[in-house]
Amino acid sequence: MRLLLDEMIDRAVAEQLRKRGHDVLAVQDLRMAGLRGMPDSGLLAWAAEAGRAMVTYDAKDLVPVHHRMLADEAPHAGLLLVPRGKFSRDRADVVVGLLVRALEAELDRRQSDDFTSSVRWLAFPGDG
Repeated sequence: MRLLLDEMIDRAVAEQLRKRGHDVLAVQDLRMAGLRGMPDSGLLAWAAEAGRAMVTYDAKDLVPVHHRMLADEAPHAGLLLVPRGKFSRDRADVVVGLLVRALEAELDRRQSDDFTSSVRWLAFPGDG
């Protein structure tokens, strides 16, 4: 599975995952500057076209976009929702490490799964 991290997620998460051999882009990456500020629907559509599951804290706005895409028969590559409580962005140094571990575990689990148009909450490391 290939990922796109939305603008709320530090690009250090993508950098760490790339160092571990995963194909991950972040909206905060310098080469992705054109995606910054894009509406949620456009960003999920871009990720779908690029074959990337999107990772976001923004369940409130993106789950309705997901439902609209399904209604329009427009598949996407998946949506991973980050729970705000467990992955609070208040301590960036801790959150980067937690997100890297959680996303790597998800990537390892989903290597052969078809995640097309799926929505899943990201599990906190240790939650199983």
